[in-house]
Amino acid sequence: MTYEDFLVRVKESLAEDPKSRYGQVWFNVLQVYRPELAYQLMGSPLDPFYRNHVQAQTEKWIEEQW
Repeated sequence: MTYEDFLVRVKESLAEDPKSRYGQVWFNVLQVYRPELAYQLMGSPLDPFYRNHVQAQTEKWIEEQW
């Protein structure tokens, strides 16, 4: 799976559950496909789980680690 494939899956997952927070869906999809990266984000300032968005710094870090 590429990073772009990951973003497509996030979009699909959000469409399935549009009432969820974007950051929560984004993190949950990351946890499925790249659990080691999700674990590194968990509880850090870059963790998007409780947000309605994903910070640019988080996206940049994940893309670099991918």
